[in-house]
Amino acid sequence: MNILFISIFDMTKVFYEISINLEKEGHTVFWIANSPKWYEWLLERNVAIDKILFLDVTQDSLKKNTLPIDIVTQMNICEEVSGLTFNNTILIDRFLVNYDENYINEVTKTYYYRMKTFLENNKVNTVFSEPTNLHELMCYMICKELNIRYIAPWDMRFPSYRLIFIESIYQNKLLSRVPAKEQLDGEIILEDFIIRKPTPSYFHIINKKTSYTSYFRKIMKKILGFINVETSLTHYLIKDRIVESIQKYFGKFYLNNITKRTTLSEKFTYALYPLHVQPENSIDVLGAFSSNQVELIKNIVRSLPYGMKLIVKEHANSFGAKGVNFYRDVKNIKNVVVINSKISNFELYKRVKLVLSISGTSCYESAMLGIPSIVFAQMYFDDFSCIRYVKDIKNLQLTILELLNQKERDMKHDISIMQKLLDNSYNCYWTDPLHNEAVLEEKNIKCLSNAFLSVTSSLENSE
Repeated sequence: MNILFISIFDMTKVFYEISINLEKEGHTVFWIANSPKWYEWLLERNVAIDKILFLDVTQDSLKKNTLPIDIVTQMNICEEVSGLTFNNTILIDRFLVNYDENYINEVTKTYYYRMKTFLENNKVNTVFSEPTNLHELMCYMICKELNIRYIAPWDMRFPSYRLIFIESIYQNKLLSRVPAKEQLDGEIILEDFIIRKPTPSYFHIINKKTSYTSYFRKIMKKILGFINVETSLTHYLIKDRIVESIQKYFGKFYLNNITKRTTLSEKFTYALYPLHVQPENSIDVLGAFSSNQVELIKNIVRSLPYGMKLIVKEHANSFGAKGVNFYRDVKNIKNVVVINSKISNFELYKRVKLVLSISGTSCYESAMLGIPSIVFAQMYFDDFSCIRYVKDIKNLQLTILELLNQKERDMKHDISIMQKLLDNSYNCYWTDPLHNEAVLEEKNIKCLSNAFLSVTSSLENSE
């Protein structure tokens, strides 16, 4: 097969290690990179220059562009086929927010033409990518137009150290596999979760206490990040990074001040909405039309029955990042209680009657616990008996009433859903090496490579 990986930040290292094993099995591997840093990184590892499409979109390179006269017409056809618009992909990519509009429009046309040409000329069959940025999302659109498979690998979240593959930029179409001979038992996993209530392994890893040496390295990395002069569209402009840091500092101070005395009253019942980290795939891609979290919170409150308040809790890894204005807007919404992010979700699950999230782990957790839950993006885990997907916000009130009036969960059904997830996942670890370098350990790379080879074999057999 002709396989293509899209380079994005340090995940390039993981994809590269997997690509070596794919090539040993006879596959041909191509790359798309829009970062000079990672383009050079691939060349240093002897990846052939003709196997890499480097999306150089500096002002000088754009001036040399020769695009077809009917490029806009071609792009419009691509939009119709893919069900996504290029305007939407531009808005999803938060790195682009302060770039000149004319420049971004030229970049978009250039990306489309060059990626489409590269995929066609190299007869690419399958693309593997973690879809977040403009070039990744656009590549998905082109793949739909050219009838090329676009596969996204994701951490399953629960149980820990399980990998799944999704056949889309959205997390609803789980790619099926032949179950392993020694497979986990869905009933045991679900019952164990209900008893132990474990938080995801990635949460522990990201938030574990570090030594003074590690802390110093982290500080130095941030300083170097501010002076990073890379011209690719995968980095914020320096002035934006400075504004973001100042915003986060005051946001932390404000949040601490408004939540330090917050308590929950016995007079009310509660629903829970944990805020999403933003920008992030889980909200900006999966929930693009719900990505204004302040408006979404207002609409949730509008739909709650009288006597129920909404708890809003900031993500521990994004504490203060949204800035004072955001938190003030949320706090000023009637019947909203902003609570300290240090409080465990599992403590809150004991108090709440309902959990809502665009696509977050909180709804996966609450659904496994049998707590009524609502997601605003279709997810691979939304088949549990007490979880619902709301596509149209106008239907939210009726969905909430339906769930609150549901007498009990269907445990037999939920066990079957858990078993389906386990049967279609792989026993290996998937994360960004920046979060945990263990993903690059030889044993894990071997497991990951076998999982990717299993997918490619399955796809070949289905042709």
